[in-house]
Amino acid sequence: MKILSSTIVTILLSIASLTQVNAQILYGLSKTNSSNPFDIVSIDPFTGNSTVLFSTNNLMAVALNATTYDQFNKRYICWGIDNANQSRLYVADIDSGQVVNHPILVSQPIELEYDLKYQKAYGLWYDNAQGLQHFVEVDLSNGTVSTVVTLPNIQYIVLNHATYDSNNSRYFFSGIEYNGQQKLIAIDALNGVVSSSVSLNPAGTGVSALEYNVQNDKLYGISTQTDPNNQMAMRLYELDPATGNSTLVNSNPIISGSFVAYQLGGIAFDQLSQSYIITTINDTSTFIRMIDVTTGITYSSADLANASNGGSFSEIQVDNNSFAKSYFATTNTQSPLRVVEGRIFPNPAENYINVEVAGEMQAITIFDMMGKVVLQDLNPTNTQIDISAVPNGTYLLVVETMDGFFKAKLVK
Repeated sequence: MKILSSTIVTILLSIASLTQVNAQILYGLSKTNSSNPFDIVSIDPFTGNSTVLFSTNNLMAVALNATTYDQFNKRYICWGIDNANQSRLYVADIDSGQVVNHPILVSQPIELEYDLKYQKAYGLWYDNAQGLQHFVEVDLSNGTVSTVVTLPNIQYIVLNHATYDSNNSRYFFSGIEYNGQQKLIAIDALNGVVSSSVSLNPAGTGVSALEYNVQNDKLYGISTQTDPNNQMAMRLYELDPATGNSTLVNSNPIISGSFVAYQLGGIAFDQLSQSYIITTINDTSTFIRMIDVTTGITYSSADLANASNGGSFSEIQVDNNSFAKSYFATTNTQSPLRVVEGRIFPNPAENYINVEVAGEMQAITIFDMMGKVVLQDLNPTNTQIDISAVPNGTYLLVVETMDGFFKAKLVK
């Protein structure tokens, strides 16, 4: 008898509904006017609507990209300035609806990232007295910043270019050396060793806004380029941490126009559905968009001009609490919820597709680009799937096995 893992079922159902409580929930900061403190808000990325959860009570200004999220314990973390002009570290507990700690900070770390496996916060800090960049661990209980390693070759930190690999305890960031070269740097957070430092994007694609996918151990970012007609287009790339080289995921742009940019602090990554989430700006409006990194397809786009509160939020973080607890369980740091190898053929297809995956299939689901289930078999007995009833178009196919799941773009 086949036993369907309840944890994998949760993932499958989360991908299928996409609006489930534990999937695709974003949190951020918002304020009604400049004289009020910031509120913690929840954000629906499909509509851009935001809902005030609770007040920070006295957080008046926030440092760009000095925010992170502890998905394991549902804590939104940032540093900013309070109403007495004190620099503080704010730790807001989502479940209790209150700021549980806000110690005064002597040192102000930026590019905060959270290690889910060991439940530690890290960041970068510039010591003015020494004239040195430091990679630091941040104690969330008292705000103490402890140096893990100094970075004497780095003159500047590039904002919104940091991410964290909780599988291997690696902190990635981009910095400018004193010789003017931009480097992609990886630091082993457990021993303080700079494990790699490579020229970023030697091919000239200019990839930024880094995010790490723990399920497939891949690093992603975006690049904006201008064509001969002065039209700009933003696309998703995969980066090789060992070389700095970038590979285009999908040639179709995430957004295009005569002006294209992304909002600093407007980037997040949903590990559950493997979606790169980005707040984009062009000459018509501001959008929050979700891209499936397996296919590079933008499957959701919300115009923030039509959202409640006008989409006035910043420093977004994604919450996949149930996924994080399953993936980084303290009793089993190796996740059972991994991506498995597989293929589908023919693709494009007409009436049938053949599915080959590593391991016995437990379920097959096909979604359209808005996340609607168009075909599902929860007890597949044949590797040939009849798709004759599925309308022509582009779809996301998810195959579940006892060892994990396989995803692929399907074209009919």
